[in-house]
Amino acid sequence: MTLTENTNKTGRFYLRTSSKVLSTNAAFLDFGSVYKVDNQTLRITGLQSQKVHLKLYDILGKEVFKTSFNGKIKNDIRLPDLKYAAYIVDIFTEKRKVSKKIIIE
Repeated sequence: MTLTENTNKTGRFYLRTSSKVLSTNAAFLDFGSVYKVDNQTLRITGLQSQKVHLKLYDILGKEVFKTSFNGKIKNDIRLPDLKYAAYIVDIFTEKRKVSKKIIIE
C-alpha cells in the first residue's frame, strides 16, 4: 500500500500490514491434557520428571487451592471440597504455563 499524500495528519487512521506470521511457541501447546476424573480429582498427563506448580482459582480470581509436585506421565491431584462452579486451573513448569477451565458439578 502506498499513500499518495502526507500521513502526518491528526484524526486519521491508517492500516499497517506485515508479512510476518503470528505463532505461539510449540512448548506451550505440547502439554498433554488436563481433565477432571471426578469432582475431587484432577488428572494431568504428559509431565515427565518436571517440577510442577498448580493453582486453582474461582471464577472471580480468588485462589482456592495450590500445590507443587514432581510430574509423571499421569498425575492425579486430589482437590479440596469445592462448591459447584467453574474454576481456572493454572499449571506452571519451568518452560510452560497452561490455563484450563474446569467445572465442578
